[in-house]
Amino acid sequence: MLKMILAAASLVVCLSACKKDDNKPADNSITLSGNWVISHFMEGEVDETSDFTGYVFSFSNNVVTATKSGSSVTGTYASGTDDSKKKLVLAFTSGDPLEELNEDWEVLESSSSLLKLQHVSGGDGSIDMLWFTRP
Repeated sequence: MLKMILAAASLVVCLSACKKDDNKPADNSITLSGNWVISHFMEGEVDETSDFTGYVFSFSNNVVTATKSGSSVTGTYASGTDDSKKKLVLAFTSGDPLEELNEDWEVLESSSSLLKLQHVSGGDGSIDMLWFTRP
């Protein structure tokens, strides 16, 4: 019986000594330098990936340039956190299809070759998905 009490006390001490390191800075970095293409774009249930065929997106110093057939359109981007979620905000001033990207996108996955994003509509709750990959 004494061994069980000592074992339980040891377990409590060990578990209470383990704690999450809340002072560690969050990694808000998103690798965006260089050229990217849209490999997947769903607006709700509608696959609109083909609207972006031929576009190459270049990210540098908070400016994103979308180039297709020699014509370029610039916009802006910013990354950070909102409600403890890593976000990427895109803003183009041109019309379709680039204005479809004007959202605050939650970063689901980020690597040097893939960026998976989602946006949940505040109106109807539909979910848009946007994936950038290297060309």
